[in-house]
Amino acid sequence: MSITSASMTVPQRWKWHAEVYALRRVVLGVPPGEHTSPCDPNGQWYDEAAVAVAEASLRTRLAEQSRRCAADTATANAIRFADADAWRRRAYPDATVAWEAAE
Repeated sequence: MSITSASMTVPQRWKWHAEVYALRRVVLGVPPGEHTSPCDPNGQWYDEAAVAVAEASLRTRLAEQSRRCAADTATANAIRFADADAWRRRAYPDATVAWEAAE
């Protein structure tokens, strides 16, 4: 089931448009002074307060997602490095001894 603007209530439309404006600002870098969008060419659905709330919410969600991705990347890298180290130790035991002595 798809949602169309005809099936949205007026408050839902205001919220949806605010989220579209916020997405355009945050992701596409559209300047805050731009009060139109492809889905609202006349700017009739633009509400600065609602857009500000939607933008803050989107920035918070993206920041949290970025933190999770960074943590996941660090964990994955630690596992990969440990695996590579274990492989080196098995494959080249003499080199491992020399490497550890050099440290």
